[in-house]
Amino acid sequence: MLKPRAFSVFFYLIIKYILFFTLLAFIGGRYRSMVIENSTNTRELVTNTLSYSVYPVLYTVLGAAIFFAPVYYSFKAKNLAYFIVVISIILVAEYFLYTYLASPSDPINGIYNGALSILLLLLFFYRKIGLISRQQKIMKS
Repeated sequence: MLKPRAFSVFFYLIIKYILFFTLLAFIGGRYRSMVIENSTNTRELVTNTLSYSVYPVLYTVLGAAIFFAPVYYSFKAKNLAYFIVVISIILVAEYFLYTYLASPSDPINGIYNGALSILLLLLFFYRKIGLISRQQKIMKS
């Protein structure tokens, strides 16, 4: 769908983190307990929602900044196995960074993040991943 250019890789990361933090807001009722139940009127609901959104926005920008270069340069691989190893290392690093620095109380959140990462990576860049696979086959022949 997208070519792995700088903008599209950054776009992928931003979308991934937005979806991830949106998913976390509704899993386990975080948004309900932290925002809706603490709001008595519309103004408080809007204020609490904006306050609740500050950290996810910061983590989105930080995560995209940290993982942009590794993801972007992983697409320079000419070998599918190398690409998979690099992406796996990125996912493991992201899991540990998120789980131990941002959410140590619930390690399953890192698994949600990894699954979403893989799903969106395949959805956004399936053509390039297929091209890497085909290039490897051509090189072997």
